[in-house]
Amino acid sequence: MPFELVEDITSADIAVRATGRSAAELFVSAGEALRAIMLQDPRRPAAGAEISFELNAASIEMLLFTFLDELLFYKDSEALLVSPATVDVEEGPDGASLQCRALTERIDPAMHRFIVDVKAVTMHRFSVRLEKGVWTATIVFDV
Repeated sequence: MPFELVEDITSADIAVRATGRSAAELFVSAGEALRAIMLQDPRRPAAGAEISFELNAASIEMLLFTFLDELLFYKDSEALLVSPATVDVEEGPDGASLQCRALTERIDPAMHRFIVDVKAVTMHRFSVRLEKGVWTATIVFDV
C-alpha cells in the first residue's frame, strides 16, 4: 500500500504516511491518499479530461505541499477530482519542480460519495524524507 492512515498524530484531522521508491512515486501516492480519505469508492478510475500542470517550490517538502494544495484547488474551484497519472520531479540547488499529467473527473454527487471534505493540507508534522532508498511523507489534512 503506498499510504497508510496514522492514528497518533491528530484527533481532529486526518494524518497519512505516503511512500514511494522515487520522489515521483511518492507524489502519486500522496495524491491517491488524498482521494482515498475523501471518497467512499476511491478506486473508481478517473474518466474525464487530461490536464497537465507545472509547479516550483524552494524544497521537495514545499513542492509536495504545493502539489497537494493544487489538487485541492481543482476540487474546490473547478469541482474536479484530479488523479495524477505521472509526476516528474526534479530537485536542484535552486529548489524543486514538477510536471504532472493527470486525469480529471467532474464531481457528481450521484457517483462521488464523500466521506469527508478535505479543506487544506497543514504544516502540522509535515515532513518528506529519503531513508534507505524509500521516500516517505507525513501529511496532515484539515477536514
